[in-house]
Amino acid sequence: SCNSLMVSFGSFSLLEKLNLDISCCHEIRGTGLGYLGQGLLGLQGLKSLALNLDSCSNVTQEGIDYLTACLPNLVFHLESFHLSLNDTELGEQGLNFVSYRLRQLYFLKTLSLQFSQPEKMTDLQMGFLGQSIKNLTLLQSLTLKFNDCLNITDDGVRSLCDGFAGSYALRKLDISFTDCICVSDAGLCYLASTIASVELNDLTIRVLGSSDITSEGVRYLRSQVQNLACLESLILEFSALNEDGTGTEDIDVETGNTEFGGFTNLKSLELKIACPNLIGGFLYPNGEMGCLPSLKRLVIELDGTLHQESEFNLIKSCVKKLRELEALSISFKNATSINDEWLKELALSLRAIRGLKQLSLKIENCKELTQNGMIYITDSIRRFKSLQQLSIYLSRLSIPNEALYVFAKGIKEMKPLEVINLGITYCNNIS
Repeated sequence: SCNSLMVSFGSFSLLEKLNLDISCCHEIRGTGLGYLGQGLLGLQGLKSLALNLDSCSNVTQEGIDYLTACLPNLVFHLESFHLSLNDTELGEQGLNFVSYRLRQLYFLKTLSLQFSQPEKMTDLQMGFLGQSIKNLTLLQSLTLKFNDCLNITDDGVRSLCDGFAGSYALRKLDISFTDCICVSDAGLCYLASTIASVELNDLTIRVLGSSDITSEGVRYLRSQVQNLACLESLILEFSALNEDGTGTEDIDVETGNTEFGGFTNLKSLELKIACPNLIGGFLYPNGEMGCLPSLKRLVIELDGTLHQESEFNLIKSCVKKLRELEALSISFKNATSINDEWLKELALSLRAIRGLKQLSLKIENCKELTQNGMIYITDSIRRFKSLQQLSIYLSRLSIPNEALYVFAKGIKEMKPLEVINLGITYCNNIS
């Protein structure tokens, strides 16, 4: 079958974009990948190539060498390359082959790599990868995702960061470490310091499943990221955050005072951080409230982290002062302390955002909420004159039918609405 594909490639000598997904094809071996590589050799005008080899259990270093041997022949036109190697049997030498081939793609502008190699992806391979990225001087967009790479340590993160430190072309960086349990604050700090040396417009960082990442590490990241003058989009996600004992002392809830500055051009901000105090630090970076003049889109997701009213007030005050927002998404999950009065305060804060066009509220498993909380939210929502899209997701709440009646009556008055997304799951009192 791979031989047939190779023959078919020869009919498309003018092809500019190819997405090839052969994931979970367990019978594909080195010979088959060799055929595919030969077919790619004829696509001299190819500008974009995406290869997905996820869960191809018989992909070995020999096969990946055959497949990637075509890359140097595509060097003069290839601008975008995506390679996904999750859950393969690729050894250390195979990963080195990938890095070696990459460094020859001198004109590459977009690179996306995904690895899930629990034992084979080590600091040494991270070093090789960093060296290859350093050779791609025209690279504008870089996506790197590492899943279950148990042998990557802070030294590996540092070696990788050396590859794009000081890059003059890089504008977009998306980097994820999921269940890479040996990555700690030290690795995060290396990454943060490197980011400060690059003029990024778009930044995404996800560190999930590492118990050695603390709020102190995230604070250092914040101090470095805030000075990126050109930054327009920021996504940060940290789960299983190891709280270091510090609280809201670096944020004054009433005045928003902090020791930080920056974020003057930020237009889109997504924060999924298991610490409300840290979220406040990103929203109050300039020492006064409402200091994100360009912010149009805000996403806040909190999972079981609201324990005190002061923490909730921090989020409420953030929302209230960002009056130029056009899109807002707030998610409360497993926040057992949140009650109707807290939701009432949030609803009052929402009224300050006059030009809101998109609103999403997700409330899941918040045991203290009743129908009164829904009434407060509905009363604020119906006042929006420019709202075009409304999304409400309720799950595992003890609210009666009357709450939905109030909600339905409220949204009937909202004539500009174009899209309504309503999700109600596991609410046993709804009939």
